[in-house]
Amino acid sequence: MQIPPNYQNINNFELNKELRQLYLNNLNQFKQILDELKSSERYQLDYIFNIIIDSQLLAYHLVNDKLAIINESIDDLFERVENAGHNDALIISYNILGNAYTTINQTNRAIICYYQVINYCKNNSEMKILAATALHNIGEIYRNFEDYERTLYYLTQAHQLLADLPTGDKEHDSFWFYNCCDLTNLEYQLGNVDRSFHYYRLCRDNMPENINNLSTATFKTVQMRFLYLDGDLKSIDTIFDELSEQLIETNDYYMLSSYSLSYYDYARKLKADLAHLIPKLCKVYEFCEGKANYKDEAKILSYIIDYYIAEKQYEKAHPYIEKYAKAIKNNDAIIDLEQNKFIDIQHEKYLFSQHNNQYLEEKQKLQQYREEISDKQRQIQHLFRRLNAIDKFASAIISANSYQELILSSYKILKKIIRTDSYNIISYNSATHKINCYFSRNIYEEITDYEITLEKEKKQLEKLFADKRPIIINDYKKNKTIYQLIKKLHPHAQLYNAAIINPVISKEKTIAICLILSIEKNAYAHISYEFIEQISTFISITINNIAIKEKMQEVITKDKNTKEKMEDINNYLNKLSQEDALTKVYNRRAFDEFYQKQLKKIKSKQEKMSLFMIDIDHFKEYNDNLGHLAGDKVLAQIAKTLFRNFRSDQQILARYGGEEFIAFFQHKTAEEAYNKAEKIRKEIEKLNIKHPQHNYPDVTISIGLATINTVKEKDRDYIEIADKALYQAKENGRNQVVQIIKD
Repeated sequence: MQIPPNYQNINNFELNKELRQLYLNNLNQFKQILDELKSSERYQLDYIFNIIIDSQLLAYHLVNDKLAIINESIDDLFERVENAGHNDALIISYNILGNAYTTINQTNRAIICYYQVINYCKNNSEMKILAATALHNIGEIYRNFEDYERTLYYLTQAHQLLADLPTGDKEHDSFWFYNCCDLTNLEYQLGNVDRSFHYYRLCRDNMPENINNLSTATFKTVQMRFLYLDGDLKSIDTIFDELSEQLIETNDYYMLSSYSLSYYDYARKLKADLAHLIPKLCKVYEFCEGKANYKDEAKILSYIIDYYIAEKQYEKAHPYIEKYAKAIKNNDAIIDLEQNKFIDIQHEKYLFSQHNNQYLEEKQKLQQYREEISDKQRQIQHLFRRLNAIDKFASAIISANSYQELILSSYKILKKIIRTDSYNIISYNSATHKINCYFSRNIYEEITDYEITLEKEKKQLEKLFADKRPIIINDYKKNKTIYQLIKKLHPHAQLYNAAIINPVISKEKTIAICLILSIEKNAYAHISYEFIEQISTFISITINNIAIKEKMQEVITKDKNTKEKMEDINNYLNKLSQEDALTKVYNRRAFDEFYQKQLKKIKSKQEKMSLFMIDIDHFKEYNDNLGHLAGDKVLAQIAKTLFRNFRSDQQILARYGGEEFIAFFQHKTAEEAYNKAEKIRKEIEKLNIKHPQHNYPDVTISIGLATINTVKEKDRDYIEIADKALYQAKENGRNQVVQIIKD
């Protein structure tokens, strides 16, 4: 397939929008075009284009439930998007990353991505639909935490944002409709019957014509739910028939398989005749076979097989058993329950082929055997996962050189093993009961350099850590003692619910506290004490290693620091020897050294130069009237203005004596030097420094300019020429530039 021209040359922002529309409307063509774009030269050369294609491929894998591919690629893609900086073309990529992190249950990263989308899009009317989508998705995350109040808040925010946008766009109308359907279900779940009916009526009375299949199908499932609550099986049947015809016509395999399961569940709970339901499921499976979510397909097959076996219609069950076995074999990610069911199915198949009269007895024996095998298998898998996790954890942290490295490396591994919304390693002094350093990775913010004293909690800590074992508590807010301790240890304790408080022991002393927190209650119900203690052992070893490395580094750097201090002192003394104490510009000695070096360079390269001899007009009278302190202040002020004009490596300004300054300037033309001198004169004039004697104007300067086109003579000759030009400027009335050009 050739890449359409409109995808080849458009900018990255428009390309991402076009691909998103194609994803929403034609998934098969979407994948074909992505494959073509990935093989293009632009994919290799354009960094942002590369990120866009990879993120859209991630969206395709999401639809197809390719969790292994998603887990392998998502963190690398997230870092690339973050490193790309603020780029409007990546808004949709952040949205896809949020969806992917939600799918693999890394909700912290998902929320970060969705907030990026909201911040990008909230002021962009063209992209506000994405901001609404992100708000809605954050709500769905909180729904999974059973925090329905926050879910309602974010879904309502999304609804309000959508209401402000113009209608008529298919994506907007479809998502508005889908959001309304979701709010209908949520309000009903929260017991807000009136609000639920309000949104249902809003959906029913304002159904847009131009909406996608997802929104239409979602509304029909909402209808089926209300009809299920009313016990209206006949109407549920009618709606499902309409829905299935619509989805078959548009080849929406994923939605058809998913909503078929919802229909079967409602109908079965209403005691529907399974003989009426099963043919419909068979029709759905025949249409979706190999094209929908394989878990949904497997579940549909299991319902069909269960029915035919229960009815002893083995000949009808046989082809579906073969299909189920193939599905299990090809998709090793199917859950253990389905793998166990496969054992049952194989046994059923055997009994069917042998016409065994002892069917029930054999099935019972096999069930018992299967349960024993499954239990052993779970124990072995659990042990293997734990050992593997500990090995990865130890490998990641053992080489850490600082607490920051320890927290970052251990957090990266730990969050993949257990639910970790806040991970903290707290340096603890058991003798003074002081926490003198606090390092944290947190979904809200990072906490460092946090110092507190636990004097009041001394007895409580001693009691808690008496047996030197971790404390695992799945709802610490119910335990006032533990809650108060965690509030002391963590400034955001009220935001979390479950905790692991783990003392890190070294030489029979508690040297640190490892604090792991989760928003979700009962998040650590399955965590064993042995696992936490093993983690603690490796943290203890690493902390001791860090302390040893720090002491070694102190010894190594002690001599180095001494040398550096001597160098700093020498540099400081050298600076003092070259600097005028009052004006902070270079002194005459520094000028002489610089001038000699530059004169040799210019002479060898035959370049042009100028010397500026600058004198403050009537400065003696100023000092006589206002005193030397006022005079010093004026000198410093004028020096600062002059210095701004001579900053490059080939220029220098120095105080030459009293109220006189001298400057060296390398240039291309004599006119350039004169213009610079005139500019400086005007800048001093604009300072408006009042002269105490009324017969004089404001404090001004006179400039004698010696411009040398070819350097031939001795250095002192050019200074005398500049001094002569200054004398002429004073004789001519001061506050002016006199230039003498010497070829």
